Amino acid sequence: MRTATLTTLFILAGAAGAARMRNDADYDTNELIAKLARGRRFSAADGVLSDFECGWRKAAMAQAKVLQPSLTAARQKVLRPLSCHGARAAAAAVVLTCPQVLFDALELGAAGDDHKGHTHPPCGKGLRFATHSWAPAPTAAAPRPAKELVLEVGSTHELLAALKTGHGKGTAERPVHIAMKGGVYRLNETMVLGAAQSHTKIGPKGTADVVELTGNRLLSGLKWAAAAGKPKGVWAATVPADVKQMDSLRVNGLRATRARYPNANPEFDQFPKGYVLNKTQWMPPVFPNGKFVENITVAQAGSYPTVDTPVKDQIPSDSYGPSHFSGAYRLGVGGACAHLTPPQSYWCQPDGRVAGMTYLVRTPAGIKDIHANLPHAPYKNSEDAVLTYWRPGHWFSIMYGMAKGGISAAGDATFGVGGFQGAEGHSTGAEWFIENLEEELDAPNEVSLQLLLRLLLAAAAAAATDHNPPQFFFDKSSSTLYLFFNGTGTPPPSVEVPALAELVFLNGGQANPVEGVEISGVTLTGTRPTYLEPHGLPSAGDWGMERLAAIRAKGSKNLSVTDCLFQRLDGNALMLDGYNRHAELSSNEFFLIGNSAVVLWGYEHYGDGTGGEQPRLSTVNNNFCHEIGIYQKQSSCYFHAVSAQSTIQNNLFFNGPRAMVGRKALVPVLLLLLLLVLTTSPPGELQRRLRRRPRPGAQPDLQQLPRVLRPRRLQLLGAAAVLDRRASGPADCGTAVLPAA
Repeated sequence: MRTATLTTLFILAGAAGAARMRNDADYDTNELIAKLARGRRFSAADGVLSDFECGWRKAAMAQAKVLQPSLTAARQKVLRPLSCHGARAAAAAVVLTCPQVLFDALELGAAGDDHKGHTHPPCGKGLRFATHSWAPAPTAAAPRPAKELVLEVGSTHELLAALKTGHGKGTAERPVHIAMKGGVYRLNETMVLGAAQSHTKIGPKGTADVVELTGNRLLSGLKWAAAAGKPKGVWAATVPADVKQMDSLRVNGLRATRARYPNANPEFDQFPKGYVLNKTQWMPPVFPNGKFVENITVAQAGSYPTVDTPVKDQIPSDSYGPSHFSGAYRLGVGGACAHLTPPQSYWCQPDGRVAGMTYLVRTPAGIKDIHANLPHAPYKNSEDAVLTYWRPGHWFSIMYGMAKGGISAAGDATFGVGGFQGAEGHSTGAEWFIENLEEELDAPNEVSLQLLLRLLLAAAAAAATDHNPPQFFFDKSSSTLYLFFNGTGTPPPSVEVPALAELVFLNGGQANPVEGVEISGVTLTGTRPTYLEPHGLPSAGDWGMERLAAIRAKGSKNLSVTDCLFQRLDGNALMLDGYNRHAELSSNEFFLIGNSAVVLWGYEHYGDGTGGEQPRLSTVNNNFCHEIGIYQKQSSCYFHAVSAQSTIQNNLFFNGPRAMVGRKALVPVLLLLLLLVLTTSPPGELQRRLRRRPRPGAQPDLQQLPRVLRPRRLQLLGAAAVLDRRASGPADCGTAVLPAA
């Protein structure tokens, strides 16, 4: 069973695996689009027979029952309360369509289209939800301690006051239980829990209490008027003067789209829609002081701890030579990595795969004559514009703000802050779009959600609203919000602005950790985009990451986050940052997340991870994750770097832009990757690699794995650390087994 599960894992990952191209010049947009149009119509030449399509879909549904027998009917099928879209309790009686939940994501009842532009062969007739569904197995409620200090709260003010009241009073035998009455709790600053809040439980008062914790600021009483000089359907309203930034917006609980070119809905529209495909003149990269060689190379081989691999275990045919990943791990500090936090990476040193600047950290400095591809240019003010582009090969997306002054009169767009969302360097970009420009406010919302609610239209019509969200632009100089809302009547008098990067932060440390905190049964929403916040490179893979999340724990023991709904968060959802022990992250749902769902990311010091500043002994179990990577395409349902001893099991992960999981667990894994959204690359690469014959002299435990699944970095976390040869993880995360901490 374990072998079969892992084989399925490889094949499904390969369906969306990157067909990586070595050189920028090899990139061909039209060829990629043609492959995407073919979708998952595999042929025998790809190593997968066409009739395998239906087989794996049925098997995946059956395996989901094995993994999560308690999965609700709402998650098995597509019909759920309107609250799954973030709408308010007043409309909860209306049943609408939630896109791409399990049965429909697998397309067991449909043929020909996955609603994202990729076709697949018919799976036969008569496949019905009732045939493949199951009655959820009952789950026993967790026992409550005999003694608790119960503090009932009904408002944000009372919630924060309860944290102060419980200061230092919680113990393992008598925890503080903050019982939240049903309602929306709006935070105007991150809720910080220190060691004094140890042994605190936060959750609903009772099973009927629906609790939402949000970083959305409510702007109410807006007085809308038709905007002068704008297209029909554009409305304007003055917002409070203390609103200084509006990177995202919620209208009727849904994401509005920031004015952009080309137009697209970032939640559901897939590449190539919404991207400029024309030839683009990219400005060459600019290095600090104009010198590539401004790098300090730290040779790890021969130092402590050693990551040297004996010659007999190295890959003899490695085209990058003995200074590749195996044999001599090296770290470049400063220079090309000066914009990173911290300013270091394998990709900033001149040896191995980086030799000759092949993958050296770098990005284009901007775009020349960008006006040639922008029909509404020149712009009145472009200084706050944000440009997103694909790295050639579609490994990840890069975001940049504009340099001071914005786009020049000649049409040259010089990049400002950004460029750190991925690792391997590139001198040119691929397809791109630009946003936050007033002149690009030109996409109407053709169907008004407000009208739909009044008329109680059918679920299919309601789903159309999700695919046509309002478009907005915020003019901070005049405190004016413009909204393209082409429905019946004026826009709603209240909208929400995600204002916080984080909702809950557990701030402890190794010497004084936050212990025994439990967060359960809460809906978390309303964090702002964080893709232009400082990023670091977690490993020798191609990931860039920010240390921010809706719930972030830095220095905790026995943290429990269970039965929560993380939805429409614009950054990461849940992160274990540095020292964390025995965390349990279980039975949560992650839906429409801007970046990654669960992130475990520790610290090392020039390759030395023996200080213990890593997540260890974590359990990620029984989670339900779908529709992630709305903004950052280098994202996962589970990401793991510089951490160890994690157990990841019984999770259902599907519909994301790239890797669904950053590595395998240290125990036999029952992880189901159902369906990866083909936003990053064409299929077929992994199947070709799986047919390769073992190479003489290759490492015996790795020779059957394609290179993309081999560990690139063996991060030793203790003197007794041993490579776990049972579960060699993907390229972005080395795997180590070490004694219990």
